[in-house]
Amino acid sequence: MRIPKIYPRLPAFIASNGAGIIGLIPYLLLRQPQPEFSGRKDMLIKISDSRWTGILLLLTTIWLLAWAWLNGFFCTYRCSNIS
Repeated sequence: MRIPKIYPRLPAFIASNGAGIIGLIPYLLLRQPQPEFSGRKDMLIKISDSRWTGILLLLTTIWLLAWAWLNGFFCTYRCSNIS
């Protein structure tokens, strides 16, 4: 039985995590809120800054997670190694 080498995959794993949410955690923890926007808001900024956009994105995320949980066939991933 061959033991797979983990070392070639380790840099890719570290880079993907560093570029993902793990890389955003220090920014999210240390940033200072800026309640005022200095400049002119165009339509894209108005839509992105809207409370309704946040609520819509939150509800869509909850719906997608619930749909995946209820309709997903998770045994495909968990039971694939069982012979």
